[in-house]
Amino acid sequence: MAEYLAASARSLLGPDSVVAAKPEMWAEDFAFVLERIPGAMLWLGVKSSDWPQPKAIHTPEFDLDESALPIGTSALAGVALDHLTRA
Repeated sequence: MAEYLAASARSLLGPDSVVAAKPEMWAEDFAFVLERIPGAMLWLGVKSSDWPQPKAIHTPEFDLDESALPIGTSALAGVALDHLTRA
């Protein structure tokens, strides 16, 4: 499922825009969803190139480069459309 998501995102965003992340141990409730239905997680990079470091999530300092939001919504919509045409 992760490769299906990656292939769909690459076709929309370009081959160099999607990279596979190494597995890490996180406390993520999404794993419970994946026990019932197939799926994959998409991490969207939201750090502005003007910032020296990312803004840590779950803190008052968190911020995001809002120009990433249309990219993320396009990628998710593209995956949904690919899935609907594949079924």
